[in-house]
Amino acid sequence: MWAASTCSATTPAPPLVASIAAPTQGSTYLQYDHVIAVASTIDPATGTNPSTVGGAWYLTDPSGTTKQVGDSDPTHLTLQPPVAGGWTPGQYTLTLKLSPSGAEATTTYVVLADPGHMGLNVGVKFNPQTLYVPSSGNYVSITVTPQAQKLASVDPATVKITEVGKYLLTTPIGIDPTAGGTGWARHSDGSYTAKFNRQRLTCEMSKHGLAGFYVPVVISGSGTGFSFTGYDSKSPNATQNSTPVACN
Repeated sequence: MWAASTCSATTPAPPLVASIAAPTQGSTYLQYDHVIAVASTIDPATGTNPSTVGGAWYLTDPSGTTKQVGDSDPTHLTLQPPVAGGWTPGQYTLTLKLSPSGAEATTTYVVLADPGHMGLNVGVKFNPQTLYVPSSGNYVSITVTPQAQKLASVDPATVKITEVGKYLLTTPIGIDPTAGGTGWARHSDGSYTAKFNRQRLTCEMSKHGLAGFYVPVVISGSGTGFSFTGYDSKSPNATQNSTPVACN
């Protein structure tokens, strides 16, 4: 009689896990900013960021072109803007692929135009916090708080919405002439509020499918000896209108 034999099943090793902590999903950068990426790799057998794990970073630009941008460290990467002209404004996707497992993680971020290399040099508050797309009715208002600039010298004709989401506006949106006065109203703390046509702005958002999430709205202007650029980092939250208005 044959003796019974026993077999023990081999449990496969848990897979490697990759995670990108920065840039955070949907974060925004300016045209000449450095982008610092931070990631972690977890090997259940040896711990976090084991030395035996390698990886490569890939960046997909707004045109859809993907290039490898790093392979020396799967936990850290510094992306420097191109010397000639900085980053192309638009959405970027950063991917980390681990070797030899093939595990990967991705994140997307948006680069906003800053052709004058001015940076965000004013504080900005957008109202309302929730903006229905597309919609009409009351003006949208943007309050600009100076950082040592004398906003009293700003020509209201230069105050415009120049960018919505990742899209540069071919025709920037100026202050609504029906808003009363110059449309560039001073407050006692030195800040100013500009009012813009709601329908025109929300139709721009609708044209590009910008609804269901936060959308940065960039305001720019110029005064005596300076220019300013800024956007509210939290508002508006663009929400699809259940009864949308017509857009031209």
